[in-house]
Amino acid sequence: GERVLDVGTGGGLPGLVCAICAPKSHFTLVDKVKNKIYVCVEIAKELQLDNVLALHQNLDRIRDRFDFVVGLRVAALPELMRLAANKLRWPLLRNAAAPELEESGSGGGSWAPGLI
Repeated sequence: GERVLDVGTGGGLPGLVCAICAPKSHFTLVDKVKNKIYVCVEIAKELQLDNVLALHQNLDRIRDRFDFVVGLRVAALPELMRLAANKLRWPLLRNAAAPELEESGSGGGSWAPGLI
């Protein structure tokens, strides 16, 4: 199955919910706050989610590559793209269809397959 990285997972959102919905995929949940990762570990144990690995680490210490990267309220999309670019198995692409969104500073003009 696919490998998914949840950046700044906090209490496990969206990673744990995705793990429930996609049991054949593997989810790595990362947060730099130890107590939040402890909660994720306990929830994954209670729900018997064998497809979840919760790590108390900074994102820059993660060396694995993933098919998808998710993050909820971690950073604005351009910043999340910059942080996660080397975590994906393929390079990020730019959305040439709407460059005006990127120039406006809204961050809506950039996208990446695998970056959700």
